[in-house]
Amino acid sequence: MKRDEIERLRETVGCQAVLEAAGFALDVKESTKRAMKYRRGSEIIIVTHSGRGWFDPLGNEAPVHYWDADIR
Repeated sequence: MKRDEIERLRETVGCQAVLEAAGFALDVKESTKRAMKYRRGSEIIIVTHSGRGWFDPLGNEAPVHYWDADIR
């Protein structure tokens, strides 16, 4: 995929759509307006920053990832 195609994808597709395509489902009960919790089995991803950032509360990686920086 070319760099300009990747940039266009980042601008038009929220990370929520990517998570749902990967089999994650929104946990409405555990979500708030500012932090949406997605689950897939025992995996949890929290989407923040108006859909532009996310983190894995159970993971050992950097605490917040930004959709703009995650696809290379």
